[in-house]
Amino acid sequence: MRKLLFFWFLLGVYLHLSSQNLNIARHSYVDEASHLVSINSKYFYFEKLSANFTNDSANIVGINEKGKIIFKRKISFDMIPRKFIRTLDYGLLFLGQSFGCDQFGPNYILKLDTNGNKRFEISEVPFNNEWPAYIADLSQHADSSFYIAGDSSIYHFSKNWQFISKVSNGLTGTGPMVFSSNGNFIINGNDSLGVYKIIELNPAGSVLNQHNSEPFSSMVCHIPSGSIFGLKSGGIIEKINPSLVSVANTNSTGFMITSFVLKNDSIFFTGNIGNKPSYGILNLDLQPLHYTLTPYKKIYPTGITLDNKNRINILANATSAMNKPFMGSVERSFTAFYQFPVTGSFSSRLDIGISTVSLASIANTGNPGIKTIALKVKVNNYGVDTIRNFCLNTQAQQGFCNFMMFHKSYSAIIPPLSSVEVKTGTFSSSLLGSISDTSSYLFVKDVCLFTTVPNQESDMNIDNDAGCSRLLISDTIVERSIPESLFGIYPNPFDQTLNIRSASEIEEITMYNLLGQLIWQNPVNDKTYILHDFREAKGVYFLWVKTSEGTQIKKVVKE
Repeated sequence: MRKLLFFWFLLGVYLHLSSQNLNIARHSYVDEASHLVSINSKYFYFEKLSANFTNDSANIVGINEKGKIIFKRKISFDMIPRKFIRTLDYGLLFLGQSFGCDQFGPNYILKLDTNGNKRFEISEVPFNNEWPAYIADLSQHADSSFYIAGDSSIYHFSKNWQFISKVSNGLTGTGPMVFSSNGNFIINGNDSLGVYKIIELNPAGSVLNQHNSEPFSSMVCHIPSGSIFGLKSGGIIEKINPSLVSVANTNSTGFMITSFVLKNDSIFFTGNIGNKPSYGILNLDLQPLHYTLTPYKKIYPTGITLDNKNRINILANATSAMNKPFMGSVERSFTAFYQFPVTGSFSSRLDIGISTVSLASIANTGNPGIKTIALKVKVNNYGVDTIRNFCLNTQAQQGFCNFMMFHKSYSAIIPPLSSVEVKTGTFSSSLLGSISDTSSYLFVKDVCLFTTVPNQESDMNIDNDAGCSRLLISDTIVERSIPESLFGIYPNPFDQTLNIRSASEIEEITMYNLLGQLIWQNPVNDKTYILHDFREAKGVYFLWVKTSEGTQIKKVVKE
């Protein structure tokens, strides 16, 4: 085993000397990224994005070894990923299932090549004897055919997805499935009494052996020895011998493992200890051979692969918060991708961040409440290496229902402990939406920008990436003129009670103050509404009344 570790060490040194891009990261606004797969120095994963400035989306993403995006293939946002594997013909096979209204929908299978071109798709797998309603796992056999683990059966399909056979697996709830060293199935799941088991079946469906076990989220088989390694709750890897008896686990190591891969006689894993990401190597007895922690915070690894150049590749979700007195906590999420030698770690000497944001220019768009603005941004290099390019991005949402979107790449040399000032160029930003009045008001617009280092290196500290500013913007508003016979708000001015009536049914009422901040919002579904006991500060408010005929906007005054 020491010889094996020494081999990995020498290989890591060689790769460190021969490669120029061993620490790379790509960040974007993504809520969740998972299921990392590598094929010949290309890397693929599933991402889910819920953004206020774009449509909700889920994508299969491909990047090259420089971190540059090869493709993004959009799939249904309500898709839950079940499995993402490399096929024997070096394609990608994605298994998912839609989910909505607290119930599972159709299964979904998609095969792509490494450029993102579709090779095969079943968008609505039928619920009949040839397909399970729920697919727990999928594996490809050495003969290129596929086996699917359903709730209580194993389904066999040809490489072109023609149904071959179906056998019972002796369970009512199925989890992960792997092939054993002798070609049998090893399945984890629960029986009708809710007892979790690990079961060995032959291809005909006969149970050869079984033992009680804990539920696993994933399993792999070490073919030479026949041992099974499963990941269970608490981030613990458990070793199961060929007789299906548990013989070791990582409980005493303190690792919270989120993903692992098995190659030769070593297990490569990633996860967290506390709030710090970790990476390490275990032997087949689950004893640590190498592990590292990093100073990075709020980075949560979700996937790990070992590529064809024997480099470690780790996919992670990252979040960062920046507290501002006038905004509270501003938080955003990223997808991060790291690459390093097998004996390396998450490492970088780059640290970029924003120190100031200010208004450069503002212009009308012709739409009331919508402006184009340009910002001046001071970008700092807090690290010890020169930064040559970076990105600026806006926060997805700037206040309630007030959106703006900006993303731009910059080429600018920033020496260590220095800064550069750049301009964003113009982009649209809303104040209160399309509204008008005869008076001029001063609105407050809180804007935040975030730096990211594109493609080449990872950022040491993402907690200083954000810069926020409170902008004061004047705008002239003109309220809509509505006949009192159709719409009425009285008394106005008012003290604590306000009556609202409409000739058409009122669906919802919303109130904003002059800062564009939401004061309250209430569904109505009636033609009249009485606002009681209104105890906000005296001043001017805007009332948005949504009816079946459209939205009416009215200025009201609290005395």
